[in-house]
Amino acid sequence: MKPIIIAPLFAAAVLLGNAFNSLAADDPAPAPKKQVQPWEHLALPQKADEGIPKIAAKINDLGRKGWELVAVADSSPGSVPGAKTYYFKRPL
Repeated sequence: MKPIIIAPLFAAAVLLGNAFNSLAADDPAPAPKKQVQPWEHLALPQKADEGIPKIAAKINDLGRKGWELVAVADSSPGSVPGAKTYYFKRPL
């Protein structure tokens, strides 16, 4: 006889749980608004006479000033072969 008593109690608990879940889903708490971080951007093209040590010194100097290197791309056609453009960002 115990299985008969437990089964209806279990079914009632499941139904009540589902009812409370559906009530909570109908009235969700408002999501907090996310603050969007504004960024400042900088593109640093590599010059013809700049080797690795010179460009590395520039990158390190920018890093000390709060700039973060986010991308490196080949420079546009017609520029120095093998030259790169370095892209940075920092919070405003």
